Formats: sequence, structure tokens, C-alpha cells
Amino acid sequence: MTGSIQNHNRHRHGKVEAAARKHLSELPLVSLLFLFFVLAVTQRVYCSQSEVNPLFMITLYGKIGFINKQGDLVIPATFEAALEFSEGLAAARLCDRWGYIDKYGKWVIPNLFDDARSFSSGRAVVSRFQSGQTGRREAVVDREGRAIVSNLEETQGTFSEGVLAVKVMGRWGFINADGEFVIPQKFDYATFFSDGLALVRVNDSWFYIDREGRITLKHGDGNFSEGLASRCISKGLYGKLCGFIDTSGSSVIRAQFDEVGEFKDGLVRVRRKDRWGFANRNGQMVVQPVYEEVSDFADGLAMVVLDGKAGYVDPLGAMRVPPIFDSAGDFRDGLARVTLGSRVFYIDKRQQVIWPQGATVLYKQEEKSGHLGSPSLF
Repeated sequence: MTGSIQNHNRHRHGKVEAAARKHLSELPLVSLLFLFFVLAVTQRVYCSQSEVNPLFMITLYGKIGFINKQGDLVIPATFEAALEFSEGLAAARLCDRWGYIDKYGKWVIPNLFDDARSFSSGRAVVSRFQSGQTGRREAVVDREGRAIVSNLEETQGTFSEGVLAVKVMGRWGFINADGEFVIPQKFDYATFFSDGLALVRVNDSWFYIDREGRITLKHGDGNFSEGLASRCISKGLYGKLCGFIDTSGSSVIRAQFDEVGEFKDGLVRVRRKDRWGFANRNGQMVVQPVYEEVSDFADGLAMVVLDGKAGYVDPLGAMRVPPIFDSAGDFRDGLARVTLGSRVFYIDKRQQVIWPQGATVLYKQEEKSGHLGSPSLF
């Protein structure tokens, strides 16, 4: 199987790629996206504002708006749905159609799409359902709404390391930001590039390929992150144990965990039996597996769930925000979205409520046990 992939006939690839380009260029979505482009140009209000001044999504009376880091409402809550800002733009939905707004809340790309993803590498994936066709077709647009490539059957997330996995004519390949195939569509499935490698499948076999499309490793389980990827072995009839390999395929952490995540900031979330903790690059536990649920480290803290309540720990395992919340998201730019009962808050790392302004989360210390009591809201 490996040889058949690596020595695939180039002449056939050329014909398939040419057919794919013809397929992309001739179907109706091109004319539709040309209309999108015209509308986007006539309504262009783009401001190249960076994420230096981050905004955070909030919900008011069932509508979505955005606040700044001080908790001030800067984009009124008028949207039906939205994604967080990325590269200065946020996907937002109004009248059941998605488009993109800037940090002033103005439309940069009109709301004309059935679905939209965040920008990455100056590109975003959008989609529309087409009459007379089953399913929807996806396209890649630039910051001004111009179609770079269209009529894609499926795509994998967003651009990563400058390329995007796309499905055309039933096969997966990779395109660059200009919409050009840099790795021909010859895979049954493809993921995204990370650390210069991507996990792909042909028939029932998984491989890692490099940026030239060459197979580098013949077996894979997870995507690489910080130079390591998970590799699992069977344990009993249905179980498995997971460890990690480096980009050469060498084992660096022996298979010892029941489930693992991906490395973030030198640590990885791991499960032993029914409890989660964090291990370092040597496989040593630095945060013991005592939690019912954990998230990856983000902005220096990780969400953990203990006795059904969510809080945050630092990389040494110290509890920095007590577990008092019903749910909690990742910290980003110093703030995290948490819920308590039916109410939603943004808090900072000092446990101060940033939004809604004037609200406070109070909790008392139990005199005997020293444990935090039930929180109350004001």
C-alpha cells in the first residue's frame, strides 16, 4: 500500500487535478460567489484591526454582541449567532445568513452564506446549499469576500500552516491560500497539518505525510502537537493504552494512559481509569488524575471539574480559581466565560467579575472543613 501511494502515476495525477480544476470552475457556485464579491466590494468597510484589543462574545436577551476586556459593550447584541474574532473579523449570523463583521460591528462581507468559519491565513471557508443538488458546497474566500476557490465538497476546519485539506470528486488533497493544489487529491480522508505533518487515510490504513505529500510514518493515531503525537495499543478486547511518539516515529512516552489529548504548553491532559490529570513531556504526572473532566491549558490555566463544579488550575496543579461554577470555558486574553445557575459571567484570573459590570460572585469559607461553600450572586 505504501509503495502504491508514493509511486502514484504522475500522469494520472495531472489528469485528475485538471479534471478537478475544471469541476471547480464550471459549476454554478462560481457565478454565485462572483455576486458575493460584487456585493462585498460595494459594502467594503474593512478595518485591519488586530487582536491587540480583544473582544469577547456575550448574549443579551437571546442575541449576540461583544464586550471589550474592561466589560464595556462595544458591539450591540443584535446577531442571532457568532464566532469569536480571528484576524480582526468575526463570523456573524443575521436573518439566518452568515457574513463577517469588523470590530465596530460593521459588515465587511455581507451575510449571504448558510454557514461560515473563522479566518485563518487570510482565508475563510463558507458554504451555501444549492437547489437541485444534495448537500451543500463550500468555498474559500478572502477578507473582501472574493472567491479563491469554490464548489468544494468538504473541507477540514480552517487553514493550518498555510494549507487546507479539501475534498473534490470524492478524494482529499491540500490547497494553498491561492486555491492551488499543493498535494493532489489522492486520499480517502485527510486532517490538517501540524508540526509539518498531516494524518491521512487510504483504505483502512492511516499515515503521516509531509508538505510534499510523502509518507513519513506508516501508523498514526493523533495529530502532532509540539513535536509529539499519540500512539495507542490494544488492551484486552475493547480497551487501549496510549503513549506518544516524536516526528521520527520513536516512542518517547510509553503507552500507559487510557485516553490522552494533545500537548499544549508542554503539558497534555491524560486519563487513568475515570479521572483526568496532566503529564509532562517525560510522561510524569504533574497534575494528579483526580478530576472528572479537564480542558487543555490555555492562557496559563486549565479548566478542571471536581465534584461536578468547574474551576481552574495552574501548570503546577495549584487551584487558582475555586471549583464553584456549573460550567467554564478556556481563559483567553485574561478572561474566561463561566456559568452559575442560569447566569453567565466573564471573570479574570483574580476571580473578579468583568461582565456583567457591577455583578459579584461571592462564596464563603466553611469554618470547619476549610472548603468553599455555595456561591451566591449579587
